[in-house]
Amino acid sequence: MNFCSKCSLDDCCRCCGIVKNRGLIAPAYLTQYDINNIKKGLKLQEDAFIYTIKHHLTNKLISFIKINDEKGCIFFDLKQGRCKIYKYRPLDCRLFPIDIKLIEKRYWWVLYEYVCPISEKEINSILEFGETQFLPLIRDRIEEYASIEMQLANFKKIKPLPLEY
Repeated sequence: MNFCSKCSLDDCCRCCGIVKNRGLIAPAYLTQYDINNIKKGLKLQEDAFIYTIKHHLTNKLISFIKINDEKGCIFFDLKQGRCKIYKYRPLDCRLFPIDIKLIEKRYWWVLYEYVCPISEKEINSILEFGETQFLPLIRDRIEEYASIEMQLANFKKIKPLPLEY
């Protein structure tokens, strides 16, 4: 599932690589769907790729992909500059550079600027995927997801989600 016309199997994750090299990307948030998909697809046990923390606001447990010694995703190949599990990458990664933020008591789809060269058509494709595939999986975890801090300061609001805080 590629939304960006510049991405292909031979040229995937350039955006993730650019962000990683700046040291700005947070580990991917994992839904239960992601966990099951990675476990089944890669035949891994959860403790091989997941770390779980208690959310600072809600005290609910949330899961992320583990990080390596370089403070990056364990599945990001630094030498090749690409994802080693592209076919099984988490939904959070599939949405990037689109994200969800809580802004002035409203949830918004936001676009991190200056990360990926992405067209309006590609943005719309990602938003459609996000609203039909991603939101149903995180609807009861939206507060935790939307409050995860990314160090990417430059983002613009795209459109509000049909949810309020």
